[in-house]
Amino acid sequence: MSRYLSIRSEIIFLIKNVKFLIINIVLNLLIVCSVFSQPDYQFQHINSDLGLSSNSVTCILQDHTGYLWIGTYDGLNKYNVYDFKIYKHNPDDLSSVGANAIQTLFEDKQGKIWVGTFDGGLSKYNPFTEKFYTYLNNNSEPNSISSNAVYAICEDDAGNLWLGTAHGLNKFNKKTQKFYCYYHNSSDNNSLSSDIISSLFFDKKHNVLWIGTKSGGLNKYDLSLNRFEKYRYDKNDSNSLTTDFVYTIFRDTSDILWIGTIDGGLNMLD
Repeated sequence: MSRYLSIRSEIIFLIKNVKFLIINIVLNLLIVCSVFSQPDYQFQHINSDLGLSSNSVTCILQDHTGYLWIGTYDGLNKYNVYDFKIYKHNPDDLSSVGANAIQTLFEDKQGKIWVGTFDGGLSKYNPFTEKFYTYLNNNSEPNSISSNAVYAICEDDAGNLWLGTAHGLNKFNKKTQKFYCYYHNSSDNNSLSSDIISSLFFDKKHNVLWIGTKSGGLNKYDLSLNRFEKYRYDKNDSNSLTTDFVYTIFRDTSDILWIGTIDGGLNMLD
């Protein structure tokens, strides 16, 4: 009888250990699966077959009402998730968008949509009439926009628009409807470093405008002092900007300025 009880106890002990072993194996398998399993991402494709004006998309903006604005090489698109409304340039209609090739989009504090085009100037969209007013360069008018190629748009605290173009930096006073232009001047060290402006970022905290150029590096414009400070590539300085072609600028919540370049990687300025 005692031998029977001993064998029975050993069997119960083995069963408990086997159960424990199985539970541990299952748990370990679940952990491994959770670590190495990949989420099932699925991209939805929206193209010209579904109503988009062009398959070459250059810029995207969501306005304060929720509409998506999509700039392309062939028209401006307003998208409500169900369908597109397409705006194209019509040379016989002065209230159409300035050009079909869209470079940049911006919504100002008043909710107006501004459209920078490759060669058709700056267009302002009126949401009530769904029409555009376009500002074009006029060599005989000193307060007109300096170039019809608008690459970047931002707004300062005073409500002025700043425009990066193929020929200078422009400040647009929306009240007076006048443009004030800044250019590179080789005889003035406080001037802009290059006339081809590729990117803009207004730093509200420090009240400065950061300006990326195609060949002149990075500029910081102090709105209070009316002075440009330049950051250029220097082959003899390992801590300098890595290239003079600055394509995009962003300041994060830690107050670090990030500078995206062409062929020079990502730069950061603390």
